[in-house]
Amino acid sequence: MKNSYTILYFIMFLSVFAVSCEEVDETFDIEGTAGNPYVRILPNADTVVVNEGGTYALILTVSHSVRENVSVNYDLTLMNGAELGEDIVLANNSGNSGVLVIPHLSETTVTDRDTLFFRFPTDGVPDGDKRVRFEITGASTASDQAIDFGAPGQKKFIYFKIIDVDCPSDLDGTYNSGNNCFAGDASIPTWVKVPDTNADYQVSDFTGGYYAFAGVPQIPALITEACGSVAAEDFAFSVLRFTNMSGVVNQNGSITLKWTESTGFGNGGTPVTCTTTWQPQ
Repeated sequence: MKNSYTILYFIMFLSVFAVSCEEVDETFDIEGTAGNPYVRILPNADTVVVNEGGTYALILTVSHSVRENVSVNYDLTLMNGAELGEDIVLANNSGNSGVLVIPHLSETTVTDRDTLFFRFPTDGVPDGDKRVRFEITGASTASDQAIDFGAPGQKKFIYFKIIDVDCPSDLDGTYNSGNNCFAGDASIPTWVKVPDTNADYQVSDFTGGYYAFAGVPQIPALITEACGSVAAEDFAFSVLRFTNMSGVVNQNGSITLKWTESTGFGNGGTPVTCTTTWQPQ
């Protein structure tokens, strides 16, 4: 009788152990709990800064294995005069679009990934910094099942900023400035180079003191030099909107920048166009 109870307890123990194993397997089933797979770019950054003559390895990864190869479609958008084959070279691709196949490596692989290798040739020409946008435009499995890309919080695009090493820039310093709209306007702004860039400057005031009448004697801007030319992208500051910002670095070291405030604030709604001049101290 005692042996019968022993056997019964042993059978019950095995049953509990088997159920526990099934629960653990289900809990750690990656395919069952990870949700829909998606393709993303690494690093998860807006812009990568590279020098002419350099290289960069961009990683495309599937969030978790789909147990088959994944084809990723991509486009390149060339900006600031960038040219494919001269300013940027993508291995095994000669056009502005292409397909990268991320291989499924093995049944035990949690994340599949592949790498795109970029080269940024030195051209020996002082033609300014360039920009290139790389963007994922689609993704599908080998069995032609579409999968997500650029999931929330993950990048489906990235910018390359290509620094022109043939055109070094050195505009750091403190300046005396004014504008040609009102002779009495003045400010003493600083130009500070943005770290890890060749020619981007944070300028503490680009207006030459124009908006002192509104209690804003300095309005900052991000200004970029490209081999003697300076420019800034359109931007808004409070109710003001600044556009068409471009100018030059003069031979005597001064800088001039023409700009337009398009809302006409303080000018009866008529857009204001002025030129600011900076003189090195």
